[in-house]
Amino acid sequence: MTIDDIEAMRPRKAVLYLRVSSKKQTETAIDIDKDGNSIATQRDICEQKAGALGAEIVQEFVEPGVSAQTIEKRPVFQSMLSYQQDNRDVDYVIVYARSRAFRNFVDAAITKRHLDKLGVRLLSAREDFGEGTYAEAMEAVTDIMNQVQNQLSGEDIRIKMRNKAVNGGTIGRAKLGYLNVRKDIDGRQVNTVELDAKRATLILKAWDLYATGDYTLERLEAVMGDMGLTSRASARAPEKPIAQSKLHQMLKDPYYCGYVTYRGDMFPGRHEPIIGKSSLSKCRRSWISEAAVASATVFITISPRACCFADGAMTGARRAA
Repeated sequence: MTIDDIEAMRPRKAVLYLRVSSKKQTETAIDIDKDGNSIATQRDICEQKAGALGAEIVQEFVEPGVSAQTIEKRPVFQSMLSYQQDNRDVDYVIVYARSRAFRNFVDAAITKRHLDKLGVRLLSAREDFGEGTYAEAMEAVTDIMNQVQNQLSGEDIRIKMRNKAVNGGTIGRAKLGYLNVRKDIDGRQVNTVELDAKRATLILKAWDLYATGDYTLERLEAVMGDMGLTSRASARAPEKPIAQSKLHQMLKDPYYCGYVTYRGDMFPGRHEPIIGKSSLSKCRRSWISEAAVASATVFITISPRACCFADGAMTGARRAA
């Protein structure tokens, strides 16, 4: 019996790498599977692939809620590579689809080179490319097309987000003092925002107090905590007082006087303002005053956006610093 014969008889081992790109996907059908339906589906298909190969699954790596990042920014993916380095008896890394593992062909090529040195094959449970030179070529073409599709999707999202901002829509989750709601408009269910009756008055009070120039952010944090201004509760965290850093972000945000921003540009919003333009201008002076006392310029650097309101004018375009 030759060495090759002995190697062929050795039980094969595999690890699974499962990934979803958003936290929401990990919370779908968690009553059925703790990792969510998407991960459960990937696991099932990958287990079938391992079974077809006659390979024992010795480890599973789950990357939950990580968007389209490079492999360097995925801690679980890096742990998976380290595991291969420390366990040289692994034969396969099985992924649901190559697009789940790689969003650009460079990452795919780097990973292939790394695994090749360890004698490990990366296999897609959904895509059977076979073996040999042509199979490797098809894998590379697939990785390139996945990257192109990812870039096109990103461009499409940016166009739609900007169009939403141009038309005054709120991008993302409602800011503190507002709520995301669904309303019936002409028989259609529409996502929109409305004032948070519990917090909007307190938000206005915070702006008014800071605009006087008599309150530092530290003092304002304590006062608003005493008055009951809190964050919204979520599935992961209860309500809690607003931290100084969050107050700082809020008090420089033109959203509260009726504008939405996207990539440095500002547009009139459709939401109801909580404060007037004069309040933003007064708060800007307070930022500069507090920054001067603290000998910090970080507050001043946000002034190009804020100064759009100093004269009551707003052009909807980025201002030069």
